[in-house]
Amino acid sequence: ARNLKFEFGSAKLADKESYLFLDSLAKAIVKYKPSEIEIIGHTDNVGSDAAVTALWPYARLAGLPSVPWDGDLNSWISANQGEDPSALSSRVALLQIALRALGGGGPLDWSEIAASTDESATEVPDASVLFALEGASGSGRLGETVLLSLLVLGQAGPGGSHLLALERVLTALSNVGLEREARLLAIEAALARGV
Repeated sequence: ARNLKFEFGSAKLADKESYLFLDSLAKAIVKYKPSEIEIIGHTDNVGSDAAVTALWPYARLAGLPSVPWDGDLNSWISANQGEDPSALSSRVALLQIALRALGGGGPLDWSEIAASTDESATEVPDASVLFALEGASGSGRLGETVLLSLLVLGQAGPGGSHLLALERVLTALSNVGLEREARLLAIEAALARGV
């Protein structure tokens, strides 16, 4: 077994020995035509702390039980302090609501959320549809839960829906066993809102 070494953050080979080995490997493949070649790769733990912190929300929304680095919402907020305070507050509210709905967040202080985001531009779903969604998911009615989730999110989808709508949909989908789909919607909402 031999190692190919790459330059940090690049697909470019790092040294002459790597080029020589790759050349000899290519010649051996042409000559012997093996039916199978196994290539194993790994990365090291060297990287930008800023890049790691930027990915923290996605790791948590994806459901990683623990991220392989020290980080939390407060670290992410600190790393983004230079941004527009209103936009940052809106993204923080989204993350708090999504993480809580997916079982990974702490209790929410409604007054803090209300003060940190302006959801007045997005339409709040009809209360009867929200109650129907809660009832369907609570009774385990999968198809009805999915249909009502689509109605609650509306044409704006997860990225443009009211945070209350997003929270209810993520919770309902998780309740009927569609946690993976709920996590994907949370990630889509985070991407759409610039997290």
